[in-house]
Amino acid sequence: TAAKFTGTTRKNYPSAVGFAAEAETVFKKQEAADQLLVLPLAEAKRRYGKRLTIASLAALQKSVDEDGVVEVRVLHDGTNGVDVNRFICVRDGSTSPTAVDQKTCMRLQSDRGVPHCGLAVDVEGAHRIVVVRPRDWPLQACQVRPGGSVYLNKRGTFGMSSAAYWWGRLVGGAHRAALWVLGPWLPLWVLLYADDFDVTAEGKDFARSILAFVWWLVVFGFPLSWAKTKGGLVYSWLGLEKDLRGWALG
Repeated sequence: TAAKFTGTTRKNYPSAVGFAAEAETVFKKQEAADQLLVLPLAEAKRRYGKRLTIASLAALQKSVDEDGVVEVRVLHDGTNGVDVNRFICVRDGSTSPTAVDQKTCMRLQSDRGVPHCGLAVDVEGAHRIVVVRPRDWPLQACQVRPGGSVYLNKRGTFGMSSAAYWWGRLVGGAHRAALWVLGPWLPLWVLLYADDFDVTAEGKDFARSILAFVWWLVVFGFPLSWAKTKGGLVYSWLGLEKDLRGWALG
């Protein structure tokens, strides 16, 4: 049972070993953003005892800038060899809109007989927004180098089975509240798939409606990836191209 859980220490996968310096750079940024607690190994063991669970890391190269600096995505394995995910019971599932749902929205929008405009908005590092209670920090710990500092995740962590569930609960509340508060004055169509919003508004006030929703997210602290924000009359969302002039989806 979970009450008898005992943590363990795993070695990192070869990709994380090869990108150790790059992973440390990622963790320094996350520590500065208060997403990680960094402790010497001995202190981490003293504080957390048998609950300390140091999982394997992998690293995926994301990009290389013009100066040759490599950026990586660090992946935390909360399943293999540590069994943390096995003891997490996610209370319920979640559903996401598909092409059928998008087409239904567009058909209803078309029936209104007024021009529409849309915007695709991406939340950056969505799972890292969710705050984790301190007693669970040692269950999602990791190291970059054997015997080195221990990094304890204080926020939702990609690789933990509950991360998507808690993100869905958090963003769902903000999503519904925005429609409730803004909707009567600034009508909106808002679809959400994981951390990707599709926001559509109509008529002469379309810009005010869309910007009000974006500002709502900003006010409540959701970090947005402005580089990925795009929209207009024809734009793509999750691999679907929306044409709000000819009301086509492809």
